[in-house]
Amino acid sequence: MSAFQDKHFDQKISDLQKELRREHDLQSNYEAKLSEGKPQDHKPTSDSSQYEGPSKTRSALAKKYHIKYQDTIDPTEDGVKQLDGMIGLKSVKDLIKHYIASAEIDQRARELGQDNKMASLNMIFMGNPGTGKTEVARIVGKILFQKHIVKKPLFLECSARDLMSTLVGGALLKTHKLMQRARGGVLFIDEAYVLAPTGDQGDAENSTKNDAVSELLRMAENHRHDTVVILAGYQDKMEELINKSNEGLRSRFNHKVLFPDYSNHEMYQIFMYHAKKTHCILGPKEKDFLKSKLSYFIKYSKKHHENSNARLMRNLLHMVISCHEYRIATHAKDIHKLTLGDINTISLDDLDQGFKRTENNE
Repeated sequence: MSAFQDKHFDQKISDLQKELRREHDLQSNYEAKLSEGKPQDHKPTSDSSQYEGPSKTRSALAKKYHIKYQDTIDPTEDGVKQLDGMIGLKSVKDLIKHYIASAEIDQRARELGQDNKMASLNMIFMGNPGTGKTEVARIVGKILFQKHIVKKPLFLECSARDLMSTLVGGALLKTHKLMQRARGGVLFIDEAYVLAPTGDQGDAENSTKNDAVSELLRMAENHRHDTVVILAGYQDKMEELINKSNEGLRSRFNHKVLFPDYSNHEMYQIFMYHAKKTHCILGPKEKDFLKSKLSYFIKYSKKHHENSNARLMRNLLHMVISCHEYRIATHAKDIHKLTLGDINTISLDDLDQGFKRTENNE
């Protein structure tokens, strides 16, 4: 009987924990201390260091909901407005809004004693790197909390590799504890396609993947009304995961969102957005030069490097700023006499050198 169906699952967990404690003594480099208590049960202590951070609001929320600071989202900004403010992603925004509306109606129906209409709140995000999957997932977590659909402002991000283990039963336990830690909030699992079976279906690696997926499905089903799981990754590989893995994935993760690549104009907007945040100043000639170069630059990057969308624009801006700072530092007679205008104004040469160095993958 699988872990997903086992009625004596709690006893199985206990037995595996004992075995893992013995294994842990022999494997000092084993990263997960699986014998420790549940993280969500830990109450705030006098050691406030675990809650320190730049946002007092997030710190206070972490204390209130007994979760680690780094896993807390700041819900003070309106999530729907934040979603609307993102560049591009019209189809994504529409799907998310329909999803939120259904979740609200489903919750109200359950409050009135009617069986839920939605199979689950879990989602699959598919798309190339840099298309906003993680950022949108965080906003979804914020909206769900603001709409009182989940109880905690909790966004726990991990990779599917964090569910894996070389120990017998280790993947099952790591997945169980990760889901427990995410209870009441949102668990975002990136590169989820890693869990797709490969090669010999009976080998140890696939057995480990099956354990992780089975436990993920079991916990997602048991807590489908208070915890949301979002699986993310490349579209083709995520489709492979759905088709090859446990059949329960298709029914329990029936909300799919495809993140399209950004258009050239949207890439320009993303560059300018981050340029403004870093106080960069581009004149009309520099903006025209940037627009004229982007089409070729994006095609070149897709062909020779990777289709990384917004990440490509952030990397380009970083290189442009690096070239700019080198230029003014080496040409200034006295750095202490530089003005903010000197420090922030980007030249045509800065842009040109930035494009060339980014193309060369420096």
